[in-house]
Amino acid sequence: MDQLLNCPLDPSILESDILPARLDNYRKHMMDEAMQEGTLVWVGTGQKKIILFHRSDADLLADNVGQDETDECVLPDPLGKYDFGTLLKMTDRSASGLTEDLWKAVWRGGVSNDTFDAVRKGALLGYKAPPAPTPRRTVGRRNFRNWKAAVPFSGNWYIVQRPETDDSPIGLDDILRERVRHLFTCYGILFRELLRNELVGFRWRDIFRTLRLLELSGEAYTGYFFDGIQGPQFMSPTAFRKFAQSTESKEIYWMHSQDPASLCGISLPGVKFAPRVRGTHLVFRGEKIILISKRLGKALDFRISPRDSQMDEVLEVLANLLTREVNPAVRITIEQINNEPAESSPYCKCFITRFEIHKNGSDLVLYRKRL
Repeated sequence: MDQLLNCPLDPSILESDILPARLDNYRKHMMDEAMQEGTLVWVGTGQKKIILFHRSDADLLADNVGQDETDECVLPDPLGKYDFGTLLKMTDRSASGLTEDLWKAVWRGGVSNDTFDAVRKGALLGYKAPPAPTPRRTVGRRNFRNWKAAVPFSGNWYIVQRPETDDSPIGLDDILRERVRHLFTCYGILFRELLRNELVGFRWRDIFRTLRLLELSGEAYTGYFFDGIQGPQFMSPTAFRKFAQSTESKEIYWMHSQDPASLCGISLPGVKFAPRVRGTHLVFRGEKIILISKRLGKALDFRISPRDSQMDEVLEVLANLLTREVNPAVRITIEQINNEPAESSPYCKCFITRFEIHKNGSDLVLYRKRL
């Protein structure tokens, strides 16, 4: 979770594509339990994205979260917590109007909820609620249940208080140092392009002076560690030791192109990454990309032999699409493999042990393996 602190995330892919790649057999209750314990907080950052952070790290985010002057119009008491039903009675708004006002306040960073289910349902339904069913329009209890599921009844809504910070030069310097240490924990190495997607306060222009100060104190090393990166590169001592002792790894892992750890979308001379778009996944063996899956598996680019001994592990990225708890796919239709029709590809036999396979013209259709 630590790496999620400083990068805005699309909530609709958090539990379907990002956390399952990081945690074995991820289930929704893991997030729900973390929220119930009160240590994990989510806050909107605009453009329908959120950040997740531990309450003890709130001071690092003082530039990005806190009460907006208009948020008191949505929630009566800045220190109170309100369930949706209570807010309906107190504000005399319609359910759809209140839902819209709450999510507008969320994207300003001023309002949050003490459960993650509110975000989960909001993402699924586009952060909107339909008008309440009327006697004429109501077909029965089912209509009412569908309407209630679309309204953010989960949890309690509250105003996010701006974290208290020490605004003295020493206090600001301490915050910047902690931000850099956090970024080193996430990435190990820091350079300008890597921090392009970070929050205000974590970007290159915000922390460059602090990096130079940490270099003088021995908390950061600077050098030319990787080709193709223009400008200064800084590495933490811990990361440098691993870098100096690194050996070729055969560990298989995958990630979504929009994962905070992904370099997709970063512009580096002579280096071409996959687009940073939804539906694109990358599979690595050590530091090498061995499979790029685009458009939720419709186009596959293998960079290993179809007889590779680790192929079952490589295909875990596709298995996750079918077996994940949040937004699972019913099927995966593979149209192309290495720019050729899927049905005639030498990789066809690779899917037999992991999936139920059907052919549809020149496409391969994968279903979850029946036990």
